[in-house]
Amino acid sequence: MAFAFIVVVFWGLPGVDAFIGTHEGHFFAPMADPLLIGSFLLVGSACLTPVVLAGRYLGAALVLCVTDILLVLAAPGTDGLVGVHTALQLTPGSGLAGTSICCALALAVAAPLPTEAELTCLFSDDAPVKKRAQRDQNRMLLGLYHMGWLLLVADLLLPVLIGGQGWAGIVGLAARLAITLALIVGLKLSAVERYPRLLALLIGLGFLIALAGRFAT
Repeated sequence: MAFAFIVVVFWGLPGVDAFIGTHEGHFFAPMADPLLIGSFLLVGSACLTPVVLAGRYLGAALVLCVTDILLVLAAPGTDGLVGVHTALQLTPGSGLAGTSICCALALAVAAPLPTEAELTCLFSDDAPVKKRAQRDQNRMLLGLYHMGWLLLVADLLLPVLIGGQGWAGIVGLAARLAITLALIVGLKLSAVERYPRLLALLIGLGFLIALAGRFAT
């Protein structure tokens, strides 16, 4: 089940657009919704890790719910990440871009998936999962889930780079991933990951930008 979830995530995220062209008519394009994709990532990851991380997953689920609400508030009728990209192409001066960036930053700060140190502890010889092969398989799958979360944050952080075709799509994907990786490394170095006050600040800022964009139009 965990593998099926991550397959749907990779096919649903616009990040794979770099290799298949545009998302128009793509079967999984309507599934490129932050809440839906994020829920797949959290549920799949929870299936692979003990319940000790349940509180962190619930907190991230709340951030995902708020993300969907803020995107709809900033641009009513927006349909997922592809809809955010389309709306920004039509109305580049709206507050949707700022709202999307704030939501991406909030998800990056939430960082619900286990770190490398936590994985080492969770899959040690004393862990509940006794079989070494199963521990290695779970670790590999969680690595894919980390990549899925990175793509989700990247697509929210720079939605204007979604939808390129051919080499433009590949360059856009590489740029999104590079900038997002730099952001996540910066959060780790500054020790603000999973910092509740920063999360509240980013969500509040996203709400204000969404409201300002609505009133401006």
